[in-house]
Amino acid sequence: MLPPMPTTRLYLITGDDDYLVSDKVATILATCAPAGGAAAAQLERIDGAVDKVDPAVNVIRRCLSAINSMGLFSEQKTIWLENATILGDNRASQSQTVQDELARLTDKIKGGLPEDVTLIITAPSVDKRRAFYKACKAAGELHEFMVPDDRNYRDQASVAERLERLAADKGLQLVPAAKVAFQQKVGLDTRVILNELEKLATALGDRKKVEVEDIANYVSASREAAFWDLADAFADRDLAKSLRILRQLVFQRQNLMGLVINVEKRIRDLLIYREAIDRQWMVRKTVYGKESYAWSTLPPEIEQTFMQDMDNDPRAMHPFRAAILARQAAAFTRKRLEYCQKQVIQAHESMVSSRVPPELVMEILLVRMLSGSKRVARR
Repeated sequence: MLPPMPTTRLYLITGDDDYLVSDKVATILATCAPAGGAAAAQLERIDGAVDKVDPAVNVIRRCLSAINSMGLFSEQKTIWLENATILGDNRASQSQTVQDELARLTDKIKGGLPEDVTLIITAPSVDKRRAFYKACKAAGELHEFMVPDDRNYRDQASVAERLERLAADKGLQLVPAAKVAFQQKVGLDTRVILNELEKLATALGDRKKVEVEDIANYVSASREAAFWDLADAFADRDLAKSLRILRQLVFQRQNLMGLVINVEKRIRDLLIYREAIDRQWMVRKTVYGKESYAWSTLPPEIEQTFMQDMDNDPRAMHPFRAAILARQAAAFTRKRLEYCQKQVIQAHESMVSSRVPPELVMEILLVRMLSGSKRVARR
């Protein structure tokens, strides 16, 4: 007996979090083309990963042909247009020939798919300004799964909730500090998170509680996390460690321009926290015998600035991470941070305009920022 046709027969699923995209497709296929059934035999997959005009035209025509042709063994037919790069804003999609073919597919969607056809489209990105996107939005379901922006604290909070849920599925319980350390080290991509959780579960065996030391011992750092390690070593005012991490990143052929930009971002964060400490918007306290910091009540005008004028409200950051940044900021004077900011801007310009090797520019930058200054005494 054939499964009932789903109410929705068109799905547009976009985003660069490939695990969540694949998971959503699997859920849809379980309804309209379950494995082992006649409908599964009628699943037609079309590879949409093309970057030239002629292949792009062929992909769209294949999709139209599949929609218009009847299934041989079943009254139901599912078409999956995979990884459709032609839907984004790229060279091939800008071709008038491709746009003309895409307009035919758009008109087909507007006119309504045949009753026996389900169309699933997955794409890394979709140009939301175009008629195709609007037609899909009107005719079916849209789902977007982007890897969160690590600059957005709210995105980080949503990933922290997902991390807790995925860890529980593996039978793991991460202590609060371990959650923060894991997220900083692994990054925000779901598939990478799952891989590292699987590694943790295997390494720990019967033990389910995950400590910070376990993250250090068993979890691999992503490229972005390596950038964080350098920024943390700088913020901890550890010149030897900063140079060691830098040389390792140079050996790994990491993007040194990205490194200097990340350090520049950290200095901006430290300036915000230094200001907050000086104005007592953050107060020092002792938690479980250790020094920490917490946000206090802000004046109304500062509250408005944080909520409306800043891209990311620093108070939305995880308290554990915020306390670390506050402790790092407290070790610098504002004057020293402003000096570091000036040096990093000059280094950025030097990488673009001078012939000095970028790795040498970075080494000189770290030495200048971390030599010849004293830590601020705790008050």
